[in-house]
Amino acid sequence: MQTFLIIAAGQGLLLSLGLISSVFYKRWSNLFLGLIVLIFSLEILNTWALQIRYHEQEGIFPFWVFSSYLIIPAALFLFGKLNTKPQFKITRKHFLLFLPAIIEIFSEIGVFIANEYYGQLYNLFAIPIWFFFTEILPPFSILFAIIIAMIDLRNLRKQTKAFIGKKQDWHLVKVAVI
Repeated sequence: MQTFLIIAAGQGLLLSLGLISSVFYKRWSNLFLGLIVLIFSLEILNTWALQIRYHEQEGIFPFWVFSSYLIIPAALFLFGKLNTKPQFKITRKHFLLFLPAIIEIFSEIGVFIANEYYGQLYNLFAIPIWFFFTEILPPFSILFAIIIAMIDLRNLRKQTKAFIGKKQDWHLVKVAVI
């Protein structure tokens, strides 16, 4: 099982790296899909690390602090908009959607450094508002982003219904995936 997890995590990390690097060619949709794959790959890697007790070792690299669930709703929302709205363009303000995830990542890095190197015993999950925003809110935000994407996909279907027949209706599902 451990071998499967490390191989799956490695493949996911490579896939996410390839998708994210396509931003150099202005393929924004791939960037957001790559971020989603990256988070899931880091979660698989964390599962592997828990099994081998990686977290208990000294001098480790805390890769799990980069796995913020708050990245997924923003990336999913922008991925959906880019694939259902031809006129949608990415601007700098869209990257503000990632600000909560950035705050979470830097906070967790700070706490890890304080706990590991300064002997502190901080636990962010003991703070109820932190737990709510990092563990409870993301699944609901993901659901909200999926609902928005489905509404956009339905609107796209209505706009293109005159151009496609009933038989080709399911091809629009591919639009959201590609």
